[in-house]
Amino acid sequence: MSRKLKFALNHNGTPIRTLDELRKDCDIDQLLKDYRDGKLRRWLKALRNLDNLVAVIDDLSAEDDLEVAEELVRIIDIDRQVLEEYNVKIESSQKFFESGDLHYNLKEYQKAIADYTKVIKLNSNYAEAYFYRGIAYDNLGEYQKAIADYNKAIEVEPNDANADNIRRIIEIITKYH
Repeated sequence: MSRKLKFALNHNGTPIRTLDELRKDCDIDQLLKDYRDGKLRRWLKALRNLDNLVAVIDDLSAEDDLEVAEELVRIIDIDRQVLEEYNVKIESSQKFFESGDLHYNLKEYQKAIADYTKVIKLNSNYAEAYFYRGIAYDNLGEYQKAIADYNKAIEVEPNDANADNIRRIIEIITKYH
């Protein structure tokens, strides 16, 4: 029987207090966010007697979200169907992203925004989609929307190599518009 916690993960609006609940109600996007933020590790440590699981997670060397998701599903013993659904969502979001890039390069900014918005609906942690949608808004003169998207890109990937450049873009827009 799994130990219940006061400190819960939250997946799809459902508090997750046990390992069994995580296996049952897992949302891969949220699991990846919890993993990157260190929240998953703290939660597992709080459950106690899961030090071996924590050690395996600490040793993960995968960097790509899909690879990390595959490893977490394997380690935590989450239903593979959840991973398959996530994989379909990632593939769909990549297709919309590529379509957005195509429209952007053709200077069809409204269509690009629509495609990047579809990407974000499928994967709210897709920092590049926020960034490029921000650029499209910027090109349309919708500066507040551009700033909001640039900020969201930084929020999603605060350690991204381009975060400082994005901050400078925000400063320039704020100064001149």
